[in-house]
Amino acid sequence: MHLYLYADDESIEVLGAQRPKALLIGSDFGYGNFGDVLQHKGAISRVKAASGLAAVSILTLDAISRYVDTGALRKDYGADALAFVSEMPIASETAAQLQLREVAVLRNVSYIQLYGGGFLNEMWGDFVLGVAEYFLERLPGAAYVISGQQIAGAYASRVRDHVARFKPQMLGVRDRNSAGLMADQGMRADFSFDDAVEPLLELHHKLGLQAGEGAFVHLNTSGYTGNDGAMDEMVAHLRLVADRVGSEKPTLLHAFQDAREEVVDSIETVKRLESGFPFTDVETVMLVAAIMESGHPGNMRVLTGRFGYSSSYHVTLWLQLAGIPCWLRGSNEYYRQKRAALGIEGRFEDFLEQMHCPDHRENLHERSQWVARLEHILGRAELMENRIAWERSNRATPERTFNFKGEPRMEERLNQAWQAAEGNRQENERLRALLEGDTDGTGAQDPVRQSRHEGGLDVLFARFEKAVMASAKLEIELLHSAEKIGELEQGLARERALAEALKSRLEETELRMQACNRQLTEVGTDARYYREQYLSMQSGLQQAAVCAEQLRQITSSRSWRITRPLRVANRFLATRRFDPAGEVGVYAMLRIVAEKLPIKARWRSAAGRTLRRFRRR
Repeated sequence: MHLYLYADDESIEVLGAQRPKALLIGSDFGYGNFGDVLQHKGAISRVKAASGLAAVSILTLDAISRYVDTGALRKDYGADALAFVSEMPIASETAAQLQLREVAVLRNVSYIQLYGGGFLNEMWGDFVLGVAEYFLERLPGAAYVISGQQIAGAYASRVRDHVARFKPQMLGVRDRNSAGLMADQGMRADFSFDDAVEPLLELHHKLGLQAGEGAFVHLNTSGYTGNDGAMDEMVAHLRLVADRVGSEKPTLLHAFQDAREEVVDSIETVKRLESGFPFTDVETVMLVAAIMESGHPGNMRVLTGRFGYSSSYHVTLWLQLAGIPCWLRGSNEYYRQKRAALGIEGRFEDFLEQMHCPDHRENLHERSQWVARLEHILGRAELMENRIAWERSNRATPERTFNFKGEPRMEERLNQAWQAAEGNRQENERLRALLEGDTDGTGAQDPVRQSRHEGGLDVLFARFEKAVMASAKLEIELLHSAEKIGELEQGLARERALAEALKSRLEETELRMQACNRQLTEVGTDARYYREQYLSMQSGLQQAAVCAEQLRQITSSRSWRITRPLRVANRFLATRRFDPAGEVGVYAMLRIVAEKLPIKARWRSAAGRTLRRFRRR
């Protein structure tokens, strides 16, 4: 992969300056996804709070919207510089219209972070890792950190190869399953929780999120969610939400700011559901606008709800961190892994009965430990004298056509195809007129030339016209086929990922069964040992009981009582004590006897003083 970089004037000045820099690459390439933007902003904030590095964020040229100013976008993110990557160059005039220029040099990158998200899978992993590896290969010496990742089972070996090659100082994952997958690959991954945690906690207070009346609803039926094949189930769930909230108005959360037709978030899904959406009135919140400065979140009302129904991992986590139970849909393996990470199990109907909200305190504690280690690396990042230079001279790569994000629309592409077909038809008619109007130079038609062309001309033009129309039809079919192929490829990727995940789970289950068998064997051995010990102790207790009974019979017998004075005398002769404990001597015995004699107290005291003189010391 070769990349070209474009940036606004202020960013270009930062990129070429001597100041050491932190390069941030991750889930957010500018497409306006709620969770991705939060993770991106969190990574920028961490760099600026824990170091003196200039924060440089990498986006893609394909994500530039018609309605976004690139310079203002940099300020909204809070980055020192934004750089837009492209695998092919664009014309300098096009770049100027976007208020961008081609970057000539990037120098002194001391730190590179692959911040979090759910992109390490077959759908997006190759592109993101390709961008990261492009910079890692060309910027030697930079400290490298991977954080907050969710790794698909089928993609774990690719991540393993990347880690083995570039050796990050920290490898963090946001869920325990991803840590297990890396352990299976012979790699240690630490639990870092999610990179959006801190921004989500701030947003909780910023928007006044709290438990109360109503419910929160987020919908996403884009192809990668798998929900586009579960619309009937979604309608049934929404009716349950409507029954639960009654006349209370729900809050519809829209989590994308993306014009692409393949992105079908809450508002687009409501349109797709038609009468299947059971609410007549909702409070709509544009989440991406709310977290960017242009959203003016201070003017928003307090958001309240008793529970949430979501198709977004980060919407669900946001509500959970605020103490609001939220159920996350999981129509494929990608989202089932997200559900497990957030402690969500079972059916939506069961969730409505229990309203369980997971406790993330332990996760937050581990997150704080991870952040402390990350800030330590940032704090000691040293100046690295490295650079990447891009040469414009003698460029052989053709310049690409630039389109704003989400353009051209499908309708425009079809119109272009029909216009091309109509142009071919008109050109056909023009050529026919030229050939039929051929003359001998005197203004009269040449009968010989006319007879030469007359036989095959109609056939030739008929074939040409048929070919042009077939070409136009084929172009339209290709457009539809390309869309279907894209959908099939996404479906195939999902099924392949599911198959790999099921295979991984099967292997993990077999290993667990083997471990359980070993444990059962050990438990059986321990059980036999403890049974033998129990039987032995029981036999000993029975013998002790027999001996105790025999002793009781002896001590309660008449002969034992009759011989007691003799035993006391023998004991006194042997030990100078009258009792078995050795505490009663002559003085103590006389004292006991004196206390029982019927004499006056003063006589008893006088006798005691006399006897005390002879007491053994």
